[in-house]
Amino acid sequence: MVNPRKISKTTLEFILHNWLLETLHYIDPANKSACLHVELLVCLYRLGFFGNAASYQKIATYFHIAVGCGQMYTSRAINGILHLRSQVIIWPDTQGRLQISNRISELPNCIGFVNGALFPFKTKPSFHGEDYYTRKGNYAVHGLIVCNDQKQIMYLHAGYPGSSHDQRALTNFTFFKIIATRFSSKQYICSDS
Repeated sequence: MVNPRKISKTTLEFILHNWLLETLHYIDPANKSACLHVELLVCLYRLGFFGNAASYQKIATYFHIAVGCGQMYTSRAINGILHLRSQVIIWPDTQGRLQISNRISELPNCIGFVNGALFPFKTKPSFHGEDYYTRKGNYAVHGLIVCNDQKQIMYLHAGYPGSSHDQRALTNFTFFKIIATRFSSKQYICSDS
């Protein structure tokens, strides 16, 4: 089951408030959609389970909704969250980068940190699944995340197979192809490898 402590109340309120503002432009009064809180709850519940427990039938039974509603709510919630990414994942401007580097006084001119993360799959992907097999014994997609000293994500890229090492992903990272536009003189980000 989804652990409610995984998402802070502030984050949940931000998602619901901003999603609601965006969704109001598209709502059809004839469409009897559920409250956005319920749609997000159904989505989070589904994402918190594996296998049969994440089936739409199980969700329908648990929430007393139609099977198709579980799928629709999940899809709408994910699309709503994805729509908010440009408001949440923001590369800082020149002034913002200077503020970050001033806060990280132990590392002069450092404006952030990059690290790899594995986002696991429930099962082996059908297309080149062996490439997604990780050193941890499961299947996953590899992502690189750049964050600042306050744990705010400034850039995210996911899509490399789980077998990829951070270094391989870093060298092919789209972010570094446009590096000149992302940093001021002498600024850098730290990595563990």
